[in-house]
Amino acid sequence: KMMTAIGLDRTNSYITNIIPYRPPGNRDPSDEERKAFLPFALRHIELINPRLLIFLGRISAGTVLGHNVYVNSCHGKFEELALPNGKKIMTCVTFHPSFLLRQPGSKRLAWCDWLAVKNYLDNL
Repeated sequence: KMMTAIGLDRTNSYITNIIPYRPPGNRDPSDEERKAFLPFALRHIELINPRLLIFLGRISAGTVLGHNVYVNSCHGKFEELALPNGKKIMTCVTFHPSFLLRQPGSKRLAWCDWLAVKNYLDNL
């Protein structure tokens, strides 16, 4: 609903996962799994060539950005990512939808993040 409210839908945005399957027991992907699929995720990003890359949660953000991500302290902030092909792209981290279902009080913060995304995209 937040994406739709800022004018994003399946016709003008693209959603994918870091790894192409759900780990057994719905656990977080292991470091080995994340490292194994990172080159594919980076190539995927290069091929899609988005104007902005939005990470939903710490797993995707930390995997691609290459450092620990604490969503509560970095959400809504923009960071530049250098892709293997040399292109640089802006990124933004916000809360994962499953986190928001468990912590509905954080929806206000997530909405502020999506407004920042809208502002960024409007000013490109």
